[in-house]
Amino acid sequence: MPLGRPRVGLSPQSPAGDPRTAVFHADRTTRPPPYRPPTPPKPRSLHVSSDRDLSYFHALANGEYSPRSHTDPPATLALHLFRGTDTHLFPIAERLTLGPATGAPYYAARATPSTLSASEYNTLIVSRRHALRLVSEDLCVAEIRPRLNLFAQGVHDIGKISCRQEEYVVTWSNGTMGPLDGCWCLWQRGRAVAQFYEERGFNGLDEDPAKGIIWVKAPCDLDTREFGLPAFNDPRTEDNLAYLDFETDVPLFVSSNSEAHGLMDVIVAALFMLLTVTTRKAAVIRRQEEAVWQHGGPPPGYAR
Repeated sequence: MPLGRPRVGLSPQSPAGDPRTAVFHADRTTRPPPYRPPTPPKPRSLHVSSDRDLSYFHALANGEYSPRSHTDPPATLALHLFRGTDTHLFPIAERLTLGPATGAPYYAARATPSTLSASEYNTLIVSRRHALRLVSEDLCVAEIRPRLNLFAQGVHDIGKISCRQEEYVVTWSNGTMGPLDGCWCLWQRGRAVAQFYEERGFNGLDEDPAKGIIWVKAPCDLDTREFGLPAFNDPRTEDNLAYLDFETDVPLFVSSNSEAHGLMDVIVAALFMLLTVTTRKAAVIRRQEEAVWQHGGPPPGYAR
């Protein structure tokens, strides 16, 4: 006769009040909640503009076509931002493009040396390419002022833009302009054309992954020719001309405002200037934080 312990039959129902068992009761109220797959976030990306759409915007920017607001449906310009800059070579020469793909730029900016500085590439040549003819044309020349000190308070003259025999000036406000603090302004003959401001922590193009958004707003009656100093209304409440979103899979530039489409060349040139200067400022801050870290200070922001 074999020796051993008698077999014990296990029941799927545990004794009431026994905390030692991992078997759930047959009662529905004591069962674990059912699995529910997470709801995917709403996509923020848009379909980029096709070649046919880009040929329309090309004709619109050249003055070859004038949209009729009552009959034409609203058009949306959507382009991805790409950066092909060799960041290991100094001075850094920015290479930025806006287009549906990396090898198909619609707008392109290349930095070249200027006669005012040997340590910075401060001249940006902005070109636009015809989507069907594949022919590029230089449109704007953006001259960034050398050795900018954006840490000082006040209104800074960032540089000028020459586009189609017209002169524009780009300024940036810091610390003394009330609602305009942190805003970039594009001027023509003393009248504001557009305003730019950064939101949600944009810290330059070197940040990986990039975050934040840059809004392009309609100017809020800024005119220094007739009224002296303008009324500094908050531009964040004005109508959107365009925006550049860095929180998509690929940074996306979008403009659905028909008034901005005719000024898109100079708006994009000012945007390229903003990206270049902001990236330089972030690089200076990063080098300062690294120097403090090497002498026993707190680690830089990207290392925390």
